[in-house]
Amino acid sequence: MTNRKRLGSLNKETTKGGETVETVCIFIENTCLNVQKGTSLANALRENGFSLDLPCGGTGKCGKCRVNLQEIGEVLACQYNVTKDIHVLSLPKSDTIVTPETKAAKDEIPAGEADLAVDIGTTTVALALVEPIKRTILYRKAFDNPQKAFGADVISRISYGTQHGGAELQRVLLDALKKEIEPLTAAGAQIQKIYVSGNTTMLHLFLGVDCSTLGTAPYTPQFLKAQTVPAQSLGLPGETVTTLPCISAFVGADVLAGLLLCTFPKAGNYNLLIDLGTNAEVALFNETRVLCTATAAGPCFEGANISCGMPASNGAITHYAYPYGPTFLGEKPTGICGTGLVDIVSELFIHGIVDETGAMEEEAFPVAPGVEVTAADIRQFQLAKSAVRAGTQQLLELAGVSEADVETVYLSGGFSAFLNVQSACKTGLINPKFLKKCVWLGNSSLEGCAVYKNEAARAEEIVSHADYIDLAKDAGFSEKFMRYMYFGK
Repeated sequence: MTNRKRLGSLNKETTKGGETVETVCIFIENTCLNVQKGTSLANALRENGFSLDLPCGGTGKCGKCRVNLQEIGEVLACQYNVTKDIHVLSLPKSDTIVTPETKAAKDEIPAGEADLAVDIGTTTVALALVEPIKRTILYRKAFDNPQKAFGADVISRISYGTQHGGAELQRVLLDALKKEIEPLTAAGAQIQKIYVSGNTTMLHLFLGVDCSTLGTAPYTPQFLKAQTVPAQSLGLPGETVTTLPCISAFVGADVLAGLLLCTFPKAGNYNLLIDLGTNAEVALFNETRVLCTATAAGPCFEGANISCGMPASNGAITHYAYPYGPTFLGEKPTGICGTGLVDIVSELFIHGIVDETGAMEEEAFPVAPGVEVTAADIRQFQLAKSAVRAGTQQLLELAGVSEADVETVYLSGGFSAFLNVQSACKTGLINPKFLKKCVWLGNSSLEGCAVYKNEAARAEEIVSHADYIDLAKDAGFSEKFMRYMYFGK
């Protein structure tokens, strides 16, 4: 919690622009926060340094911002306007999401010259100190993207930036990044250059560039090429900050970074890169051709829109085997994250509890005490898996490529890090013919960002060969989407 105002007494009237406005007090942690009467509780807390996650963007749909008030009990902070003095008894906890970076051993921070690679994900930001010549990663860490307070996905953040401007979205991200960098420089790391990867929207927000045009047709980005600015202009250490190039409005630098890690087969054969997330990106490529697309899988891979869904944090069920039960993080299971959902659906289908249409006899199936998967949850997963599978198959069809022509299928993204590929294939999320061809890249956005300095020319070449396919305009995609809603397809 930073930039917190600590006010010791009530101030019922303050002057604002020459006018007198009435204020009320929010009592929290032995502090009185004076705010204008009628202010949203969520905004008041956020502006005073108290972190709240608003995955739904403040629409009141997700229920993640429940605050306990002494006067009236639980309220949704995003929907409650403060009209009188209140006492906040408790705030919702925000657990750290588990990624390969957060699970990594906390090695000693190396001293000396190094570059910094940063991957700005919509949910998690990862950074790494990089050896300046060989580009090997010396140290890595991750933290929650504080922009979650403005919505869980890029659409909600574009909407917020369009309505209120992007300055606050940029500020909270840069403040969090500076806070995470400080221990590195304090330990003797001498950061020279910073390289930043992420999807196209995240890079616009990072640089403070208007992203409103990404929210409406024809979805025109302000930039796609690599951008280099003085590090000092962003308040960051080192000489310069460079964002990696993007391929299109919907296929960003994170996918380009992943492609830098892949082997490009000779013409005639192909490889696939599938980046699993809320917006799933797929790239089909060889040494002369790169075809890319993006499909809206929805947030269920992040544990959102699921009745007992949660991120991969303390209490999350990460894997499941019927009838033996769940594997989970922490001391007891309290919810289901994306990889757990894939396993659960796969196991229920294999054992006949869910049929190929996604129907099951009961409205809910218990997977742990107090944790269940519902018929509606199954439907959410069907929509997500069908979008990914249909997008992949349509890209192959448009390119005239068969499954046999694909040598390797690279899986990337935080969700894929702990994914049971067999379960993914059994549900049809991944084509079963690719089961033995799958290779996990991990956080390819960060790893590719680390090597970009030595691969900049190759990155530009990949972008020059890349074509974006808009599946929304393709009738074949719609037909496949309906087909792959079924399990076992």
